Parts: sequence; structure tokens; C-alpha cells
Amino acid sequence: ELPLWGRGLGRRERRARALAALARFGIEPLARRDAATLSGGERRRLALARCFATDPAALLLDEPFDDLDAAGRESLARDLVRAIHETPVAVALVTHELRQALLLADRVALLRGGALLQCGPRDEVLRHPVDGGAAAAVGMSNWFEGRVAARDADGLARIELGSGAVLRAATPLAIGSAVHVGFRPEHVKIDPDGADPDPMGEAQIEELRSDGVVVTARIECAGLRVHTHLLAGRGLGHTLQKGSRVRLSVRPEHVHAVPAS
Repeated sequence: ELPLWGRGLGRRERRARALAALARFGIEPLARRDAATLSGGERRRLALARCFATDPAALLLDEPFDDLDAAGRESLARDLVRAIHETPVAVALVTHELRQALLLADRVALLRGGALLQCGPRDEVLRHPVDGGAAAAVGMSNWFEGRVAARDADGLARIELGSGAVLRAATPLAIGSAVHVGFRPEHVKIDPDGADPDPMGEAQIEELRSDGVVVTARIECAGLRVHTHLLAGRGLGHTLQKGSRVRLSVRPEHVHAVPAS
């Protein structure tokens, strides 16, 4: 109740707001406990409950999930997302973990050397990073050099990568332009039948790594190292093996091209 003391609230209202804030983060049963006896995760929830009890206009959260185990991070993230959506508070989250940012943020800002590199709506930054460093920061692990070789009748650019692989992209860059091309791993399609209209080329599985939920595949395609994600235990995530020959494709709307300069 201490943060509410100086706001002219009566004891009953202070008590009610404090208990509501504790309940929001699932720790109302701990209201009578000495804070010194709480676990690290419980103290983190208490700190957030104390912040939300005052109905702040804005909060700065610096690594709020740091030092929590995986289950604790998931549980606290759910409660924090709900609290943010239930209140008008604006939240700035500082984190080195991309997944945490994606769970909470609707806008993402990237910093490099203390300077702002890129800022915008979350999906815009994820799909259209300004350069290779930004791409790596937002999980766009497929980033290659190429050249705009031609333009199709439908206006899409045909981009040849240095290795001979070809991608189509919706970009206004002129024919002959040197470009950097990126696409997210979840947008790489393994096309066993070769029926996709946007083939990238034939490829071979180099490595498969599974955490029990997602299989990360590293694939050699015309000398490039391409990464994609598959669900573990089902479909291609279950049947593919190291050395398997496959075909890859990436739809034009998922290919991001920027001038090489």
C-alpha cells in the first residue's frame, strides 16, 4: 500500500487496490507474507504489482524476465501481457531476448552502439530490417548478396544470388542493382514435389536440430546456407534426415531486398 499512501486515498481503497494488483499477478495469497521470504519469481511479480497499483501512465521495464526459469518466464509474460491490455499504460521494454520483445511489443526499436538503428511497428521491423545487422537482431537468419537480373511480366524482380539460386521479389530496384536479400526462416518452404511457382532451387539437408517443439534445419542450396523451422514430431519435421534432397521456395512477398550500399 505504500506507493498509494501519498495519493490521498483512504485505507479501505488503498487495501482494495493493493489486493487487486496482487491478484492481477497471481500473488494475492502472499499478501501477508514477509517480502524477504518470497522467491525470486514472487518478488518480480510483487514489483510489477506495486507498479500497476498506482495506475501509471508509462512503465520502463528493464529485462523483467531476467534470472527466471523457462516456466517462470512464460507464466509471468502471460500475466504481464494481460495487465498491459487491461490498462492504458504505455510500456517500454528493454531486452536482449527477441522472443520477449515479440510477446509484449507492438513496436520495436533496435539500438546499435547506443544509437537508434531502426524503429517501427513490430511486423514491419521483423520483415523489413534496414541492414544485415538489424536482420540478425530480429531473427532473419537468411541474408545474402544478389543482383536484380530481370523483371517478370507481372512486375516482380528476379534476383540472382551469387551462387546461382533465384528469388522473385516485389522491389522497385533497377535491373543490374546489387542488393542484399533476406527472408525469415519460417517463410522458407520445403517443397518435396517441386510444385511451388516460386522455386529457389534444389537443396540438401545439412543439419537438423530439435528442442522437442521446433526443428531447425540448415540446408545447403547452391552454395548458400539456408535456415528454416519445422514442427518437431510431425510431417517433414519427423521424416527429414541429414542428407535428404529437397527443393526450396520462398514466396515473393516474403523476400526483402535492400540496396547493397
